[in-house]
Amino acid sequence: MWDQSDEESSDGVPFGRSYDKEEIDNALELDDPYENVALKDETGHGTYMAGIACAGPDPSMDYSGMAPFASIGVVKLKDSKPYLKEYYGVREDVYCYQENDIMLGVDYLVKLANRYEMPLVICLGIGTNLGDHNGTGYLGMYLDYLSGTIGRAVCVPTGNEGNKRHHYRGMMDTEESMQQVEIRVGGDIRGFTLQLWSQTPDALAVGFESPTGAKYDKIPARFGESRRVRFIIEGSTVDVDYWLLQQNVGDELVEMRFHNPTKGIWKINIYNEGVINGRYDMWLPCTEFVGEETFFLRSDPDATITEPANASMVVSCAGFDHVTDSIYIASGRGYTRSERIKPDISAPALNVMGPSLEERYTIGSGTCIAAAFCAGAAALIFEWALVRNNDVRLTGNLLRKYMIRGARRNINRTYPDNEWGYGALDVYGIFEAIFR
Repeated sequence: MWDQSDEESSDGVPFGRSYDKEEIDNALELDDPYENVALKDETGHGTYMAGIACAGPDPSMDYSGMAPFASIGVVKLKDSKPYLKEYYGVREDVYCYQENDIMLGVDYLVKLANRYEMPLVICLGIGTNLGDHNGTGYLGMYLDYLSGTIGRAVCVPTGNEGNKRHHYRGMMDTEESMQQVEIRVGGDIRGFTLQLWSQTPDALAVGFESPTGAKYDKIPARFGESRRVRFIIEGSTVDVDYWLLQQNVGDELVEMRFHNPTKGIWKINIYNEGVINGRYDMWLPCTEFVGEETFFLRSDPDATITEPANASMVVSCAGFDHVTDSIYIASGRGYTRSERIKPDISAPALNVMGPSLEERYTIGSGTCIAAAFCAGAAALIFEWALVRNNDVRLTGNLLRKYMIRGARRNINRTYPDNEWGYGALDVYGIFEAIFR
């Protein structure tokens, strides 16, 4: 286990404290294991997900994780640096994590698997609305690279943004000069980051109108243009940065960071600076960062999969209600911004029992649960393929396709589907498909 947040340092990790198997086993023999291993799960999120994926059998509750005999490697991410929270307008009391720390955590787990010569399934219970929603950010590309290697798979939730009204999709005609997008901003919000993405070779510019009617005209879309817009009466500022060819993507990105935004309806004016394709997309941050009262007045529930679940070769996991066989309403929906098919698979995500910090078990909901189910299933498939020498070439991407091939599909639905992907996770169906 690697505790990135620990102020002590240990060998083998760039910062924080790492504990090996012997230290953990010895600590578990003590009345208070935290005397020797100080790592604690303050939120319970990781404990719950690990229990879904690979908790050992508990006959008293008739409970077991998907892969109860799997070995577990843990990374506790450290909270983001305060200056980054201030930069993106995130409250100090909200947990958020840096992409480079996540990538270091993934690298730690890869090295751990290499040391013990084991297959590895990485379950990431996190997501963000920052990025191009095509999976081409640094983390997405790294996870794709891993998923293309033998014995390495990554399962990622689609996020819980499907019904949060944080995505806007616009279509501008070549002859139009301007369109207006309205955002309701709730009260008591420190700030937020709004991103606009358009496809090359389109160029769009932005301007603003505040809830009191103060107007700031078009900021020209120029290479490297940065501007701070001040609304004196409101006491609000907006920092605008243009990337006409965003690195790794090549599309235009306009990033707008609102600081101390006044409650009410903010209007974003979108100006035509040269349009051929005409389509553009805008995303507000995830609900944890802006609350339930900040949203687009005319939102689009599609393309609400959080990053890095849009990456090509990771297992992108949507959520459904296993009782009613209906989609979980908050589950992030595809497709990607470039219309590539995501999610890949769906799994239970509503009212699922799992281990708790306070009680022995609790009931939870969210697409992270779906990712945990898929991670446990992936571990079982790797065991069959690699440990038992049935398919020693199996990569994470091929495992993803095993899941797709064996998915349970409803005859009343058309697949692939932007809510369900290729169907519901079915481990038995995977092996039926293999030996058909």
